[in-house]
Amino acid sequence: MVNLNANKLNVNMVYPVSATAPIRFRRYTVSYSENTSNIYLTIATYFDTLSIGTVSIDKVYGQWAWVIGNIYDLNLFVFVGNYPYEIARNRYESFVNILPIAITSIINGDRIFLISNFYLLNSKITVRFISSHPTLNRTVDYGSIRNFVL
Repeated sequence: MVNLNANKLNVNMVYPVSATAPIRFRRYTVSYSENTSNIYLTIATYFDTLSIGTVSIDKVYGQWAWVIGNIYDLNLFVFVGNYPYEIARNRYESFVNILPIAITSIINGDRIFLISNFYLLNSKITVRFISSHPTLNRTVDYGSIRNFVL
């Protein structure tokens, strides 16, 4: 579990997303200052600032993926990029370090949504690292939502 100061988290919920719905097409964008003194979470039906130059962006993106019935997974992805290997590896390691904070920010920044849809607490979290380097281009299991609730 991560110690997240609620004063550091700035949440922006964009209509038509509400505090309780929808599940499908609910997308998250997490950005942060260099030392994570401020974390910005946008909850919308689109990814905030996702554009052509995404490989240079240091953000965590996420969305709910429907599995079956009331079973969903929270899929996150980060752009490690098409950099020389050492730079890409450093970016990968930076994302690995920040992901517990980003996941905690999403889950606790959208707490009312999770309380309203309590069955999502058992949802699996996976992170897709996108890189041109095969050793860094991977999908990693980060446990369940319940592991990150403060």
